[in-house]
Amino acid sequence: NPGAPRPCHDGRGSLPGVAPAAGAAGCRCQAFRPSAHDSKVCATCGHAERLHWTQASRQGFGALLLSCRLSHWQPGSTGLVKIISPKVLAELQFLLDATHKETDNWTRDRGCALHGVNRCAPSCTFTHRAEVPVGYRLETAWRVQSPRLWARYSVTRAAIAKE
Repeated sequence: NPGAPRPCHDGRGSLPGVAPAAGAAGCRCQAFRPSAHDSKVCATCGHAERLHWTQASRQGFGALLLSCRLSHWQPGSTGLVKIISPKVLAELQFLLDATHKETDNWTRDRGCALHGVNRCAPSCTFTHRAEVPVGYRLETAWRVQSPRLWARYSVTRAAIAKE
């Protein structure tokens, strides 16, 4: 979070040559404030700015990606999640309608209308094409909510974008 306090994470307990505070288990400074003479040094504790981290920045990149959830994901659910939004279902139906081929709509895997699949010569199959659906109606849709897969996708997408 921008502007969040950045406590000091010095694990040594003190600066070199300076005795630690009594009972201190590390620096107790709770927020970085730049020194007047050097903006990269904390005015409160004297530690470098790099020792003052937010909790989010302390996460590894992988942990940060795994903690990311898309805004439209159902909170607390992972795996297959049924889509119930009428708007999303309508958009998916639109995609089915818009991408359905209306003319010369035939696929070889449907086979021959007379003999079936793989029961005649290709020339017979091409001449007697088996019918295919004239359209599709969406019954149900499921979304995969997997932080692990999303993280893998995000890293791959970023790598490809850099090429």
